[in-house]
Amino acid sequence: LDTTSYCTLISKLTKGGNMWRDKVIEVWDAFKQTEPNRMSPKHRLVLSATLTHLLRYFGDGERWERLREVMEFADRIKFKADRQHYNTLLSVLGKANNLEALKQCLLTMTQHVQPDCVTWQIVIQHLTKPSQWSVADPDEVFKAWESWKSMVRWDEECDEAGRTVSTWIALVEYFGSEEVSQFEVVQSLEKWMLVDNRAELQRTKHRRMALVTLRTVYQEADMEEDAARMGKLLLADLGVPGFH
Repeated sequence: LDTTSYCTLISKLTKGGNMWRDKVIEVWDAFKQTEPNRMSPKHRLVLSATLTHLLRYFGDGERWERLREVMEFADRIKFKADRQHYNTLLSVLGKANNLEALKQCLLTMTQHVQPDCVTWQIVIQHLTKPSQWSVADPDEVFKAWESWKSMVRWDEECDEAGRTVSTWIALVEYFGSEEVSQFEVVQSLEKWMLVDNRAELQRTKHRRMALVTLRTVYQEADMEEDAARMGKLLLADLGVPGFH
């Protein structure tokens, strides 16, 4: 089989979930021994997509040794892992709550390619999961927030705005949690969303969710004045007379 045939076969087999697991491994074991010949840009794109399929497939099955093999194969054939490969890897490591491996992967990534908005969303999403509140390092989460906020996208068409707001909510809930309780950061997050990005927030259907999150976090911390402030903004957003 040539490289393209292997790629086509792997793409079809990985779509079958666990049903073809033994076959996927058999084909991958054969493919990883090959030396892909010089490829056209089109074939390189096909190979890139195949490596992404394999990372997701082995990651979802928590086959960590196989994940390493995919990255080593890419390295051996001088095929530079691209941003999508790293983002996929970060995502599967995060889903498995393997935070140490996620941080290591992020470190390796930054030595090879520039993380993008999606990278930081994935990192924040997994570092700020409620199950990680007592173990995630607030300094690391803060650095991820600082990196992410300069790359944020608000495109409503492909719901970038939704992802932006949900990432921001995860940060507010993390820093406002009893375990972390860093309200100076919550207030800077509030300013960033309600003042610096006010125009963008006003245009999105997710704005009430942002206000409700802030009100809830302030209420749970017994910060009544701040909670009342958010309540007034919510009433104004709902069009209640006297709150405009």
